[in-house]
Amino acid sequence: MAYKGAIRAGTTVEARLLLDHTASGPAFLLIGYGRLGGSPSGDGDVTSPGGVAKAKQALDTRGRVEVGVDMSENADTGVLLVMVDGQEKTRQNIAGDTIWVYSVLDAAGAGPGAHT
Repeated sequence: MAYKGAIRAGTTVEARLLLDHTASGPAFLLIGYGRLGGSPSGDGDVTSPGGVAKAKQALDTRGRVEVGVDMSENADTGVLLVMVDGQEKTRQNIAGDTIWVYSVLDAAGAGPGAHT
C-alpha cells in the first residue's frame, strides 16, 4: 500500500487503468471512499487485456480514498492514472495487485484554522 498524498473534499476523483495487451486476463479497478464517521462508498470497473477500466467518486467530506487494482497475475502490467477534477495527480506503471491511498482533507478554506 503506497501513500500518494492528500486530496481536498469537494472534488471528484477519477481513476483509470490502462491494462497492457499482454496481460493474462481481466483486471478489476476500484475506488473505495471511507468518510470519517462512516458511510463508505465507491465505484469499480473491469477491463480485459488491452482495455481501459474507469472509476469515479465524488468526495464530500474528510476521510480516506483507496484506489486498488486486482490483476489476474502478479506479472500483469499496466498504467494507473488518478485525476482530481480532471487534472492528473498520479500516473505510474504498475505490475500486479496495487493499492494507492490518499487522505481527504477539508475543502479549501474550510475546517479548523480557516480564515474568511
